[in-house]
Amino acid sequence: MNYERLKTFIAVAEKNSFSEAAKILYVTQPTITSQIKSLEEELNTKLFERTTKKVEMTQSAKILLKYAREIVQMNDSARKEITDMESTTYGDLGMGCSLTIGEYILP
Repeated sequence: MNYERLKTFIAVAEKNSFSEAAKILYVTQPTITSQIKSLEEELNTKLFERTTKKVEMTQSAKILLKYAREIVQMNDSARKEITDMESTTYGDLGMGCSLTIGEYILP
């Protein structure tokens, strides 16, 4: 499953609207429709019941929503942890010095 499609799916599920999801994701409404359609084809199930006025989640969508949120959250956590590690110096530091400095100054 594509990460961007899952984020799109979550946005549509939370807003119950393709156009509202497009606004918050800064993409066009046809892009949202295309991503949801691709996700439906990949999963071989219908995720939303569409009418002219609103969008309702199917039972499959309710199940997917639970896992999609976890996947997105885990991805974001992993990215944050990796970014934090890259900006931090880590490892062992070895130092050599004379006995006097090692006993009196370094501690």
